[in-house]
This record gives sequence, structure tokens and C-alpha cells, in this order.
Amino acid sequence: SETNWMNYMRNNLQVNHYITNMIQDAQNQSLNGYLLTQSVKNMYVTYDEMVRGSLSDPGEAVQMEQIRDISEMIRSNTIKLLQANLSYGLETYHGISTGIETRRIISGNLIIIVITIAIVFLSFLSDHILNPLILLAENIKAVEQEQFQIPDLPVDKDDEIGRTNRSFNSMKARLQQVIAELKAREELTRQLHERELKVINSEKMLESARLSYLQSQINPHFLFNTLNAISGM
Repeated sequence: SETNWMNYMRNNLQVNHYITNMIQDAQNQSLNGYLLTQSVKNMYVTYDEMVRGSLSDPGEAVQMEQIRDISEMIRSNTIKLLQANLSYGLETYHGISTGIETRRIISGNLIIIVITIAIVFLSFLSDHILNPLILLAENIKAVEQEQFQIPDLPVDKDDEIGRTNRSFNSMKARLQQVIAELKAREELTRQLHERELKVINSEKMLESARLSYLQSQINPHFLFNTLNAISGM
């Protein structure tokens, strides 16, 4: 009937639109899915041509049977296409899941490796930089308090820390020598000052003795003159 024919034409436009989209999507499907999509397209083209063709009375039953066969084949291949797409989707999902699991394992191993490297680096940093700097700071504080008897810093490595320790040991020895020389000079100055004081005291005592001697000479002279004056009177 005309109504059925109009329905067919309207549905035919939708089916052709769907087939066009299926052909575009088939580029991202498996080979089996791509072949089934092409097969469905070709069979539908044949189906549409047969439906649009004129039916002759003698062969009408045969033509209708062929149309039904093609329709059944389209339905069967469509089901196969759905199954193929589902299988491909599951394979893709498993592949993605496996890839994600692999990446997760790799990421976990990388994290472990990074943490291990960080621990080794921190240990190296502590042993070769932090601990020597802390020891250097402690020795500097001890030198500030004039504790020169502390052991020298290690200089077995020719890096910045080793050169710094070597310079500090030399500075400590030089400071110890300079301070010892200053103390020796101070002691020598003190002794010289004491000797000067002794000499000054000795000179004062000598001067006092001289004065006493002169007084001992002058007093009898005045006494003799006084007695002579009395005698003369």
C-alpha cells in the first residue's frame, strides 16, 4: 500500500544514515567487524534494489522469498556484527585493563626505585655533606673557646669539604701558634715589668741608703760644731 511504501522510504533514509555511520565507525573496529559491516551494507543495497524493482506475477513468490532471504542474512550478519563488536570491545577492555595493570606495576616499581634513589641520595648527602658540616661547626665552636687539643678534621677527600677541612686545620694550628706566641710575649713582658719594678725598688733603696749615709756623716759634723761653740763660750 502507499502507506507502507512511505514508511519504507522514510525508514530507508534512516537505515542508510545508520549504515553510513557504521562504515565510518568500522575504521576503528576489528577486521572481522569491518568485513561484516561492509557485508551488511552491500546486502542492504541489494535488498533495497530488489524492493524497489518491479514484481512480475509469475516470479513474485520467488522474488519475495529472495527478499526475505536477504533480510534474514542482513539480520544474521547484524547479530554477528554486534557479537564481533562486543568481542572486540571486551578484548580492547582486557587490553586496556592489562595495560593499566602493567602501568600500575611499572608505576609502583618506579616509585620504589625513586624512593630508593632518594634514600641513597639523602644518605650520601648526610654522610658527605651534612655530617662533615656539623662536625666543622662543632670544631669552630671549640676553637672559639680556645680548645685547640681537638682532633684535626678528616682531609682524605679532595672535594670542597676536604679542602675546607684542610684549610680549617691549618687555621687552627696557626691560631694556636699565634696565641701561644702572644701568651709567651705577655709572660715575657710581665717578667720584664717585674724586673723593672725590682730595679726601681733597688734604686730607691740605694738612694735611701745614700741619704742615710750622708745623714750619718752630717749629724756628727753638726754635733762637733755645736760642742766647739759651747766650749768656746
